[in-house]
Amino acid sequence: MIDFDKIRNTIVKALKEYLGCEVVLANQTAPIPKYPYVSFSITTPVVANGGTWGRCADGVDRKQIEQIWSITVQSNKTSESMNICLKAYDWLDHIGTQFLNDNNIVVQRLENITNRDNLLSVAYEYRNGFDVVFSLMDEINVNELGEGEIETIIIENEETEVIM
Repeated sequence: MIDFDKIRNTIVKALKEYLGCEVVLANQTAPIPKYPYVSFSITTPVVANGGTWGRCADGVDRKQIEQIWSITVQSNKTSESMNICLKAYDWLDHIGTQFLNDNNIVVQRLENITNRDNLLSVAYEYRNGFDVVFSLMDEINVNELGEGEIETIIIENEETEVIM
């Protein structure tokens, strides 16, 4: 199973440290941070890829999956929003890739940076953002599930060894 919390926390904490501003989950009931801040939403938790599971020597079945995030920088200054967005893009595109790889997260693809400005009654909230596709490994430890090779079967109260 994908460790959803670990992946989210790893990415959010590293982005927050690098960008020097809050990184928060979008679309939630919570106080709005002071400007500037970054919001994210996980728009697609698992992209169905039609791949197959592979059994590894450590007894864990693995399958590559993708996850899509939407990253948006909010500010009351247009240049601040764009500069932080470019900094986040560069971190995900190059600077942070080794850190992410060390945590089993691969940036598969970055989409275009787009304007996402929002009119808030009488003032603008300047917003710029992009989507990022992460490549992750879904893992299932079959030994923990009690599944494995059948070594012995009983037929009519008689024990018989299975030859493989």
